[in-house]
Amino acid sequence: RFGRKFCEMLASPLTQCTWRTCGRRVPGVPSLWLRFCTSSSSSGQSKWEIQDEVVPTNSFFRHRGKLRIDHKFSKDDLSRFAQERKLFRTEPRLAPDTILTPAGKHEMDWLLTLKGLVSVTRVGDLLTDSFTTLLYERLSQDALMESVGVPPMLDAARGVASKQYEAFRMQMYWFALHVWLIHSKQHMIQDGEGLFVSAMCALLTRRVFEWQWKLVRMWIHDTGVPAMSVTHELTDLQEYVFGLCVTLDQAWKDEAASGTETALRCTDGELQGQCGLVPLVKHVLRVNVYSGTVEHDATALHELVVYLIRQRVMLERLPRGAFFAGDFTWCGMK
Repeated sequence: RFGRKFCEMLASPLTQCTWRTCGRRVPGVPSLWLRFCTSSSSSGQSKWEIQDEVVPTNSFFRHRGKLRIDHKFSKDDLSRFAQERKLFRTEPRLAPDTILTPAGKHEMDWLLTLKGLVSVTRVGDLLTDSFTTLLYERLSQDALMESVGVPPMLDAARGVASKQYEAFRMQMYWFALHVWLIHSKQHMIQDGEGLFVSAMCALLTRRVFEWQWKLVRMWIHDTGVPAMSVTHELTDLQEYVFGLCVTLDQAWKDEAASGTETALRCTDGELQGQCGLVPLVKHVLRVNVYSGTVEHDATALHELVVYLIRQRVMLERLPRGAFFAGDFTWCGMK
């Protein structure tokens, strides 16, 4: 019995201790998990709760380290979500026939397979460059960024971010949304693939993340943050971005388990969750990207929701071979 209990304790280190964050004690939850929870209401009642998901296995280990955030929406929130579902159903840019269906092959040709083999064996990296180019291109779209309330880069061609820290953080959220889109596509592919393709997916995610945070570290330094504080600021930003990515993952898991297009077609009686995909994504973006400072009906917020949904649908349609080759373009807004 002692051996079983000891192994169980080792298998779930996060749930065996109590963490203190912002004056609150939350059993088993590190501070970064609390960064992306909706702030408490003015009445002092928490608007979220943390669930400990126990995942059964064939062994005697009980993996209790999987946590999820469940937002506790008010009646006003749920009423607003119902209105937003009606609004977005009439949004012409979310109609399936207005969203780009990328061309390309599902299977990888011999050259792409060879590039993948060279990359996963760490002989060289022949996969990442096309994705970093696609991500960099999004940072140079001044008009698009302004339409969603994100200040343009000072000089996108030379990779110069804003010197004002608040504007810089908005730009980093914009950057992170596209990295998340790339990651979400590789995760869709990885789910049903064998070892080789799974290794390609894992390598791609790691390389893109490493490239992303090297750039962000450089940009943080350029904003005038003292050298001794750069690592602290980078870690702080990583925690917030991690929170955004986790809540977006959870939104799609809860509300679009059968795919984004299916979720968009759902009527109120067919919802896979309690909110509907688009209202929940809008809530996540407002709380994270805009820090809850914009109105619920803000034009910039609406535009960002439409933009993100369109990109996600495009990537879900993108053939596997075209994705690994980086042979695609981002979906426009028209």
